[in-house]
Amino acid sequence: MNRPEKNIASPDLRFQAFAVAWALWTIARYTATAGQYIKQGDMSWSYVIPGVMLSGLVLSRPSSIGRLTTLMLFTAIVCLLELPFKANQQLLALGTCMLVTFGILCSVRHFRDREMQRRHAFTLFAPSIRICVIVVYSWAFIHKLNHDYFGDDGCAFFFYELILDKYGLQSLTNMFGDALSRETFIFFVISIVILLAEGAIAVLLVFQRTLRVALVLMLLAHLLFMVIPDNLVGSFSATMWAMAACFVPNSVWLRTRDFLRRLPVSPRPPSTWSWLGISLLIGIVLIACAFAFPKLTRYAPLISTGLIIMLWAPVALMMLFIILKSPKSSWKSESPRTGAYWIPSACRWTLVIPTLMFTCGLMLYTDIRNETGFAMFSNLRSDPGGSNHFFIPRIAVMNDGNDRGVTILETDNPRFNLFMNDGRRRYPSRLTWFELRRMITAEQGDIAITYQRDGEEVVTVTRGLNPDDPVFEAVGPFESRLRLFTTIPTTDGCPCRH
Repeated sequence: MNRPEKNIASPDLRFQAFAVAWALWTIARYTATAGQYIKQGDMSWSYVIPGVMLSGLVLSRPSSIGRLTTLMLFTAIVCLLELPFKANQQLLALGTCMLVTFGILCSVRHFRDREMQRRHAFTLFAPSIRICVIVVYSWAFIHKLNHDYFGDDGCAFFFYELILDKYGLQSLTNMFGDALSRETFIFFVISIVILLAEGAIAVLLVFQRTLRVALVLMLLAHLLFMVIPDNLVGSFSATMWAMAACFVPNSVWLRTRDFLRRLPVSPRPPSTWSWLGISLLIGIVLIACAFAFPKLTRYAPLISTGLIIMLWAPVALMMLFIILKSPKSSWKSESPRTGAYWIPSACRWTLVIPTLMFTCGLMLYTDIRNETGFAMFSNLRSDPGGSNHFFIPRIAVMNDGNDRGVTILETDNPRFNLFMNDGRRRYPSRLTWFELRRMITAEQGDIAITYQRDGEEVVTVTRGLNPDDPVFEAVGPFESRLRLFTTIPTTDGCPCRH
């Protein structure tokens, strides 16, 4: 057991700053999912109650190692229950929770002094989190290097139109004559700017001298992303802002603390019991509104998006103010050791998590996955026969990902009804053979289904009467949790299912 150091020149506030940022992200994340789940009638929205409770406990005492660990374990368990991942922030959240938990446990094992535990824990998990952020922006840049990202029928252009419609600006642009060509050109320029910004952030984050510029660019970019009326986009921006706290030097946080102390009214978080009362009140209000005003549930995603913006926009602006106000000297290396600041100096095994993040991005070019992988609004396609990427071809790893798609013609299962005929919003009418088997494996009880694989005859089977039919062949638990390979129809005006 190492002896605790008694002479510490100044307190290390980086652990507390990250704890506050992550607690705020947790509130934003569960607020986002609650809006979607309430609309769908899924009871998973109830995660918002313990999520807000645990976040409140951390916010009331961000220096507590035990409280942050409890919040991390809760988030990790929820992320595991939500496998397979369909949103980027779920994977980032799981990796971050694992890194922070392991870092805290190692520090508690080696030190007894609380200050040293916090210092050591941050030095263990922060470098790998920094690498994860660099990996995310690198893949986001690489994935957008495809033909369809710059097309006027792609996901990016679709969301530009959605923003204009949502904020009543579409009619304004139509007042200027031939708006379509003008909008197409403007949207094309915006797509180029976003592409270059993500690539620049990935490069600038690598070097200590350009770190300050990278964080400013990162905050501004995600402030713009927050205007997109989509819950998952807002939650993803909050995720990146929380992880960005690991890049800010301790001297900047010390200056921020001194600045807040000089204010006439110092911001203080509510007490532990106040946070518990607030979270319970939020849960009661949600339950009461869901039962008393069922017609309003369709507006739940929009309401939760507004709450995310109200919560994180002030936080992001404050972080931007802190970074811009701090002198350049504050961003110099605080460690006497040589080498890159984002490479772990101890516990190199933590690099396993960034490696998994890198592998997730690589999966989009294989036959394992074509969902998520940090390819938001990129229209990246990875189907048999090739990909639409400018440089990277498809890498054949497995053979049954998208071979011979299958169409559901008739079924008695309500879930599979969503995929029949033309399919409903975000539900394709043509599934991959693997995806259909994965969903059937997850369903309990008897299932009757009539399906047709591409180029083959129509088959009508029932699980109880035809258990040996290939469609009822169970998918292994590990493969079912790992793979997510869906079809991307070429006929869609906006194939956002990637």
